[in-house]
Amino acid sequence: MSRTIPLAFALSLLGCFGPFPQETQTPRAKGSGSGSGSGSAAQTSKQASNKKKNNNATSTAKAKTQASKGGVPGPTDGYLSGAHILISYKGAKRAKDEVTRSKAEAEALAKKLAATLGAKATREQFAALAKKHSDGPSSVQGGDLGVWKQGRMVPAFDRAILTLPFGGVTRDPVQTPFGYHVIMRYEVLPPQTLHAAHVLVAHAGALRAQTSVTRSQSEARALCQKIAKQAQGKDKAGFKKLVEAHSDAPDKARGGILGVWNTRSPGMPSAISKAVRDLAIGKTSAPVTSPFGCHVLMRLKLPPMFAGSHILIAYDGAQRAKATVTRSKDEARKLAEQLIAELSKVKADDLPDRFAELAKKHSDGPSATLGGKLGTWPKGRMVPAFDAAIEKTAINSVVKKPVETPFGYHVILRSKPSIK
Repeated sequence: MSRTIPLAFALSLLGCFGPFPQETQTPRAKGSGSGSGSGSAAQTSKQASNKKKNNNATSTAKAKTQASKGGVPGPTDGYLSGAHILISYKGAKRAKDEVTRSKAEAEALAKKLAATLGAKATREQFAALAKKHSDGPSSVQGGDLGVWKQGRMVPAFDRAILTLPFGGVTRDPVQTPFGYHVIMRYEVLPPQTLHAAHVLVAHAGALRAQTSVTRSQSEARALCQKIAKQAQGKDKAGFKKLVEAHSDAPDKARGGILGVWNTRSPGMPSAISKAVRDLAIGKTSAPVTSPFGCHVLMRLKLPPMFAGSHILIAYDGAQRAKATVTRSKDEARKLAEQLIAELSKVKADDLPDRFAELAKKHSDGPSATLGGKLGTWPKGRMVPAFDAAIEKTAINSVVKKPVETPFGYHVILRSKPSIK
């Protein structure tokens, strides 16, 4: 039903790339995080105002930071943030083929780096050593792991970071199956919803780079700098032309639109979130590095947001209809009409639960097991007929008649979006 991806995952997949595996060699037990990173264009007065608002919001976030033993801050709303330098060794989990150092050598190097940094190292100092020494994909981001929900890392990693103050560095390396980690803790910033487009300049060896990409990392950086200069002062249409001319991303055909995401949602490289957050609407960034290559970004105005659930009644011959679906198109329409008639008799307070029951029983869509829930998505993500119908429907109401798309007939319940 979505043009590109199932809407239940729209905010985590973020358009063309799918989930951004920021750290395929980090100590993540499950999932990944995103948050603040590095790189942005020069500030305008509006950006300065945005920063002031962010600082005020940060004070609120601090109040929600739980206190740990000894006065060290606990998770902020259940979230943690930081960076690491991963020193891998031969035989460690997911160690690269070129890693030949022994376990003892890895531990010794990690201890040396921790001692070099000390307890009062700056982010810039930590990032420089991460770029030079870390064996994790986040090395290009200065080791920045973004934001993650407590418990998503392996226990040893979370335990270690919770002993640190904001800006603190582990005195002793932390051992996990991936190697030895030197960790710096960051403060978790307030959540913020962002929308952007980008030009991606990939290089040989970058994450998910096509085999046809042969330029070196330095060549990619030089081209990225050239594009960043060309992007200055461009409007959205002008930026789209740069995307079409230069981008190596799969979302090139969609104008490089990254979609809508939250700085605390898993998936987006933290350097990108940081760069976009620091831009005014319509402004473009300086080159930003991620595991995928070099990006030039334009911050976009947030589109209208929708949320809801649906019951998809497919028919024989409909797009992506399962082989088990044998009903005719006319039968599908009549069943959808019957469901709408039944739901029209349900009290408002009972409507979400009853809708979920009917979705689990009748829907032919992948979200059936979730009671038809599609989550929250930006306008334009769904096929036009779907978005047009839900836009005309009041929140906590069902469409008046079935909505036809190439996938079948949809009965739609509009909900209040989690992102405005």
